[in-house]
Amino acid sequence: MNYVWLFLSGLFAFNSLPHLIHGISGERFFLPSRQRHVKGAPTMNVLWGFTNLLIAVIIWNFVFDWSGEFFGKALTILAGGLLVAITLSLSFAKRAEAVKTQKAKEEK
Repeated sequence: MNYVWLFLSGLFAFNSLPHLIHGISGERFFLPSRQRHVKGAPTMNVLWGFTNLLIAVIIWNFVFDWSGEFFGKALTILAGGLLVAITLSLSFAKRAEAVKTQKAKEEK
């Protein structure tokens, strides 16, 4: 049964990667929704990616029977990562919008 949980944790962990990478880079990327061709905001992608990563870490906690102290430290690391990821997503999205606006002005 542990292999099934580890397989599922792999799905969640690796699904977090494109959402985190695009989100932190300030790019819009597809989120699971009813509207298949709509891209989500960078910060929403960061949150979705971290949700997937958190689910994977919770599964790992149960499968590997981590101590409470280790699990607490892992969550603290994730909290710090979430803070910097959201900050970077907002910063890079703002820069991307400024570049887009500047290019539009130059084309006129």
